[in-house]
Amino acid sequence: MLLKRWEPFGDIRRAESDLDRFWPRAFPRTYFRRPVASYFGPVAVDVYEEGDNLVVRATLPGVKPEDVDASIMDNTLTIEAKSALEEEAKENEYLHREHRFGKFRRVVRLPKGLNTDEAEAAYENGVLTVRVPREKDAKKRSLEINVNALEGSKS
Repeated sequence: MLLKRWEPFGDIRRAESDLDRFWPRAFPRTYFRRPVASYFGPVAVDVYEEGDNLVVRATLPGVKPEDVDASIMDNTLTIEAKSALEEEAKENEYLHREHRFGKFRRVVRLPKGLNTDEAEAAYENGVLTVRVPREKDAKKRSLEINVNALEGSKS
């Protein structure tokens, strides 16, 4: 008997792949726009520490500064943006199109111990940078790992 790992979304992925191959052959001159998430996934985000600050950088190419909104509530950073479609050619003249447009949203869970009231945000060249300082009394602490206790638990 052959055992095969169950993949709950495998059938859905195969069906989507079959449809992707079918549509261009059935309707070669028609453009079927797929959802943006299937091309790009969520907004690309980097989260790192810089001194006493936690920094979140989100890449939003082609989005105007007035179309970006960032908010922090309950240690959750929400980034929302919208990008308008610039019409350079009629939609049915495109052979292939991957420039994204529409509304985008990304939610980033922030660690505890941050002073979210003093957070600052800047947007330059399509990159949103949010700096959130740590609380004054919140310090990183190092944990001592007792290797002997872990080895003794193996039986």
